[in-house]
Amino acid sequence: MEPLHIDAALGPLIETSLGVQRYFGGTDYLGLSRNKRFRSLMLQGIKRFGVHMGSSRQSNVRLSIYQKAEKILADLAGSQAASLTSSGMLSGQWVSQFFNTEQYVHFYAPFVHSALITRADQPRYPDWTSLINDLNHSLTQFPQQIPVLFLDTIDFHGIGYPHYAPLRGLPLSQIILVADDAHGIGITGQQGGGSYALLAALKPKELIVTASLGKSLGLGAGAVWASQAQMDALRQHPLWGGASPCSPGYAYVLIKAQRLYRAQQKKLARHVAWMKKHWPEGCLKRQHADHPAFECDTPGVGAHLCAHHIIPTEFPYPTPQSPLLTRVVITAAHSKKDLKALRKALILWVKKQE
Repeated sequence: MEPLHIDAALGPLIETSLGVQRYFGGTDYLGLSRNKRFRSLMLQGIKRFGVHMGSSRQSNVRLSIYQKAEKILADLAGSQAASLTSSGMLSGQWVSQFFNTEQYVHFYAPFVHSALITRADQPRYPDWTSLINDLNHSLTQFPQQIPVLFLDTIDFHGIGYPHYAPLRGLPLSQIILVADDAHGIGITGQQGGGSYALLAALKPKELIVTASLGKSLGLGAGAVWASQAQMDALRQHPLWGGASPCSPGYAYVLIKAQRLYRAQQKKLARHVAWMKKHWPEGCLKRQHADHPAFECDTPGVGAHLCAHHIIPTEFPYPTPQSPLLTRVVITAAHSKKDLKALRKALILWVKKQE
């Protein structure tokens, strides 16, 4: 599929060179990109606090809006502390580089996001069995090094959230867990709190969760959740003081949009439940429990949908040399008419394969 270049915000309907298409891609799970209330809050925040903060969070003059937003984030996830950053990528690299010393040994789970990878000489494991074997070997043979296990909560292969089966056989009291919850925060867990509480219940040696807030929560920012002691240590790292923060307007929106987030979460839950119930039999898919992204591995399904004026996410991921990823994404902004159009196209696809 050739890239489509458009000149307006993404939404359920997009105007392209091919005409108006139904869009079932991206990561705007709560459908906030075109939401009028959300845009109004964004403008309010920018008018009051400015487009950006041209300073460090460690400077002698600080905006209190960040601390207020971080309290909201910590309460949402159930952590002692949270920190806002300018992106999910920075959040991941901040944590990964903090542990990039001889005291620690890194283990990268299958499908983990590149935001958490610092050591290029240690690639992602191809499967959990080999990772678990090597991690247990490391604990036995190199007890002076603390294992740090990096993983995605939503890996789009159904392995992580909500049960985290591969983790339950590990001696987690000896392992630091670092989890990227970018595709979970805002839409999974209790009231959109993501996976922090679920992972904390497994009692790892230490737990740090990172995320982009640019997916469900609709903000060009990132975040990190941890214990207070771990957060205090992280904030001693140069990446904290050396990086500019996200727009203070985004922090304002995070505080003011809580009721809107909850309303959109309910809409999304109804849409996902309807789609799961009416997903055509014989159309193969992978999906985490109640997550709005449906992975379709069968070659040709993306081109078929496009022929029926439906644009899914489809591109090689995570690198241009990777296998083609085809993902159908439901959002809170979709209408029942959109969902029925998607179902009709998928039914036709199944019939084509018979």
